[in-house]
Amino acid sequence: MAATGKRVLKYVDGQMLEYTIYKLVDKYSKVLWKPTEKFNFDSPPTNPRTLAFSLLETMIKKGGVGLSANQVGLPYRVFVMGGGEHWFACFNPEIIEATGENMDHYEGCLSYPGLFLTIKRASHVKLRYQDYSGQVLEKEFDGFTARVIQHEMDHLDGTSYIKRVPSIKLKQAQSKVKVNRKRAKEEMKAAKYSKKESG
Repeated sequence: MAATGKRVLKYVDGQMLEYTIYKLVDKYSKVLWKPTEKFNFDSPPTNPRTLAFSLLETMIKKGGVGLSANQVGLPYRVFVMGGGEHWFACFNPEIIEATGENMDHYEGCLSYPGLFLTIKRASHVKLRYQDYSGQVLEKEFDGFTARVIQHEMDHLDGTSYIKRVPSIKLKQAQSKVKVNRKRAKEEMKAAKYSKKESG
């Protein structure tokens, strides 16, 4: 499946960059349920820097904190997370250490708007990955950031957070989706109005 979206031009670091605001694939799309392919820096299937910025800008536009390539129909082992000045792209990530447990936080997902689930995750991870230049890095992350990384790694492995809860818990959460989505729309509308008033 090919990714689709809107092409955008923007100055980044003093250079004109053309990237794409992607459309998210349907939650039933086969690309979401297959393990992703290693991104080959020796023979790149697409420009890695452009891909990183496209995923980042799509994530921001959709209001997320993480986004994997297969969520927009691309089969590559790549995700982005963060926003503003604090963001990064992970190519070919691998969790090499995961310790501790934290069940205190809900998780949401851009592929499942309005669906929030309590998921058991490690509270600390050590990640080996490549940046968009191909450099291999190792970093350690805690708390919320560690949780986001594990969520995105699920996507890259061809699974999802919905597979990590019992079916009864999933059904209970699904019954609240419409209310959650309505609340989110109202909050976004209020935030936009507030921004106009202060501007």
